[in-house]
Amino acid sequence: MSIGTARIAHLRRATRIPRSPPHVHAHRPPAAHRAAAGLGTDMAEAFTLMRAQARRTNQQLADLSQAVVDGTTRISPA
Repeated sequence: MSIGTARIAHLRRATRIPRSPPHVHAHRPPAAHRAAAGLGTDMAEAFTLMRAQARRTNQQLADLSQAVVDGTTRISPA
């Protein structure tokens, strides 16, 4: 492998977006548990609703999650 080819391979690896390990997505935040209980839905649907509300209200998901856990915000169905 030439130096140029090695450099291109290095740049390609450096610009990739890292993937999360599978176990990261298996854990849902406590806010999703609370939202699921309040909406009478499953965890996946509650998390989807939280993401949609965060986008709709231009909030960070972490901030919305903290507000749900604190009880200052409720997740509304779309």
